[in-house]
Amino acid sequence: MLQNKQVQQKVEHIVRTNLADDILVKSCVIYKTGMAYRVKVLINGTVNGDINLKGLAQQKQKIVTALRHKFAFMNLDLVYDA
Repeated sequence: MLQNKQVQQKVEHIVRTNLADDILVKSCVIYKTGMAYRVKVLINGTVNGDINLKGLAQQKQKIVTALRHKFAFMNLDLVYDA
């Protein structure tokens, strides 16, 4: 787990601002290995219960693009956790 609180806050902000408002984020965990970061975001459905997979894929791409502007080596996993 990442120790740098500033990086944690920046990453969480990017994730939350680029996901749809109705997606419930349970946690956002960041791991650093060498120069690379891996972000694992646990989501728990949406407020209305249905997840639009196409929309979620587009949101994921927006998040990855935004993260890579700040951090060169970044991987993102969105994990559904019921």
